[in-house]
Amino acid sequence: MSYDDWSDSQTCLGCGDIYLHCFRLDAWFRKEDADTPGVRIDFEHPYGVPVSERGNPSPRRDGFKASFRCEDPQCGTVTVLKVRQHKGHTVVTWDAE
Repeated sequence: MSYDDWSDSQTCLGCGDIYLHCFRLDAWFRKEDADTPGVRIDFEHPYGVPVSERGNPSPRRDGFKASFRCEDPQCGTVTVLKVRQHKGHTVVTWDAE
């Protein structure tokens, strides 16, 4: 993709705008059903802070979430890229929060 081609851009799930700003990353790495906290990286915590296992998009294994805020001030929807893994399967979804 060139910097001039925005045809594959993810759009806001609230208003359809292409201007999304990533503001938070959450990641979990665990063995099977272990209750392992994840780590959150954002502007307030650039070195990471622990986060609860409850936010993990994968009920049993590794997962991560990248949260994007719509830059349209009238919208404000948070669109979340979620990746979950289990037994060699990787599932990618986009959800609004």
